[in-house]
Amino acid sequence: MRHILIITVVICAVSNFAFADFRSDALNLHNKYRAEHHAPPLKLKDELNKYAQKHAQKMSSGKNKFKHSYGKYGENIYMDPNTKITDSQAAIDATNKWYDEKSQYSYRSARFGLKTGHFTQVIWTDTKYLGVGVARSEYGVFVCANYDPRGNVASQFLKNVLAP
Repeated sequence: MRHILIITVVICAVSNFAFADFRSDALNLHNKYRAEHHAPPLKLKDELNKYAQKHAQKMSSGKNKFKHSYGKYGENIYMDPNTKITDSQAAIDATNKWYDEKSQYSYRSARFGLKTGHFTQVIWTDTKYLGVGVARSEYGVFVCANYDPRGNVASQFLKNVLAP
């Protein structure tokens, strides 16, 4: 009985470490990109992590579930059909993909665009907190990032999306 308890404690500790790992990786990459655009660093927030995890699990629950939550937070979502990648790699790939939209953004126009909305949310200067969730299924690996306060607010792009 004593050995089972010890094994259970070790498994729980490793499981929690894995969760913290992909979230830290996503946070660090977000903050690297934000620094390039003169935006203050984000902090992880438990409430957002839970919200993002719940939505990632919902997206992974079946075909045609890859949709935004339309909740009170800003949100970026990502899906990779390669189920062999780690949660950390999925979170990193998602953040890189969102940030790669920067090449299509016009700092001169300073407005929302369907092809740049993920990028502008990542570097939105007024956003303070981040939450990240990753879930898997036979359909792929799903990543959800939530932001508080939300970005992409009309008429605030000039102030919140700064050139490198």
